[in-house]
Amino acid sequence: MPNAVVEQELKKKPPKRPTTSPTQPKDRRKVKLYRLPIPDELLDDSDPDVELRVTLSYFAEANKFGRRVFHGLDLKWDMQGPQESEDDFLERINKLKRLKTPGGQLKRVATTKGFNWEIGPQARSRGTVQSDRWCGKMSAIAGDKLIAVVPVLGWRDQRRSLKTQEMSFSLVVSVFGPGVYTAIKLRVEAEMAIPVEV
Repeated sequence: MPNAVVEQELKKKPPKRPTTSPTQPKDRRKVKLYRLPIPDELLDDSDPDVELRVTLSYFAEANKFGRRVFHGLDLKWDMQGPQESEDDFLERINKLKRLKTPGGQLKRVATTKGFNWEIGPQARSRGTVQSDRWCGKMSAIAGDKLIAVVPVLGWRDQRRSLKTQEMSFSLVVSVFGPGVYTAIKLRVEAEMAIPVEV
């Protein structure tokens, strides 16, 4: 995942000369989205208990300046809540998706629609191995819930050659509940069939 992607954006004022480019380069941070494929067919009258664990791991390229340690690029993750639509989730994690008020201010987004995680987004985002757990009913995670991995500021912003450099990460999602493994195994294998050279 790159720290930023350079995109061409129209200038606020059109250029006076016809030979001048009407666009300018703009750095954008891109969110990576993944779907957790829990089929609705797993729901029954009992609505069994399940456990959900999400772990994000990456190497942050730590660099020490004085007494503080700065990371080249930090990541964080979030997940679409049980009562949250995809559009609401994207607005919550991405300011560019939010509507503006008549006064030009960004519309406030409700933060209570997410899962009630054991650690929580603030505490888990402090390290390079970010793991959290949620326990609840199957109905809360049924359907294709989105999981977002978001790049955060780092010292790579100060170096033009590293600003768009890719960084690897791993995202592991585990769901423990009756029938979950057999229900999603075939779908995950079909969508994530990656050839490995031996």
